[in-house]
Amino acid sequence: MTASAQLRIARLAADPAVHRAFHWLHLHQPQLRRWQLEMLRIPAPPFGEQARAAWFLERFTQLGLANPHLDAAGNALAELGAPHLDSEMWVHGTSPVILLSAHLDTVFPAGTPTDPIEEESRIVAPEPATTPPDSPRCSASLPPCATPASSPPCPFSSPPM
Repeated sequence: MTASAQLRIARLAADPAVHRAFHWLHLHQPQLRRWQLEMLRIPAPPFGEQARAAWFLERFTQLGLANPHLDAAGNALAELGAPHLDSEMWVHGTSPVILLSAHLDTVFPAGTPTDPIEEESRIVAPEPATTPPDSPRCSASLPPCATPASSPPCPFSSPPM
């Protein structure tokens, strides 16, 4: 890793806004886990992710995000304005922008059961029929600060702001 990259990481790790974000994630981990499980139960075979996209639009609306919609390719999009920024910056596109992006579809063909399995702090997805028996299953582990209560407190937590 370059010295420049290490410096950027150190600055982010020291940023109070990053600490608040990790704290928010830690506090909301049960709801985020419920949503992840709910979303994973929605079949989304390749080029068949419309139901999952609709689920995301519902969440975006519930969360009060602006302009929830599907684009021409079927991607679920919404905007979260930055209330602390001057409206002129927002209108003229000079404000900072963060884009979060992820695939909605899965590798599982249509008809594959998609019910996730919870294994302690992990959520495990079904195995495609073509997966060799000795291959690891698809899984998502919770972030370190969201593990069960028996684990040490999240190192990124800070008092509520």
